Amino acid sequence: HTAVPVLLVRARVNHKLGDAAAAAADRAAALATEPTDERGWVARGTAHLATDHKKALADYEKALALNPRSAQ
Repeated sequence: HTAVPVLLVRARVNHKLGDAAAAAADRAAALATEPTDERGWVARGTAHLATDHKKALADYEKALALNPRSAQ
């Protein structure tokens, strides 16, 4: 789902603006959303890296299944 990268960018912006609650809500929404494209899977996998390596790897594998030549 293309909303995943957008939610993660907005979470970073809200964090930098000092709105921790909005940042946490956006991050949680992004992690709860199932992506539908390579970009979304990679973004969600990267977001998972800090807390759950197994989920990150699973997300990256789904991105690779969609595009085995992915540069991301």
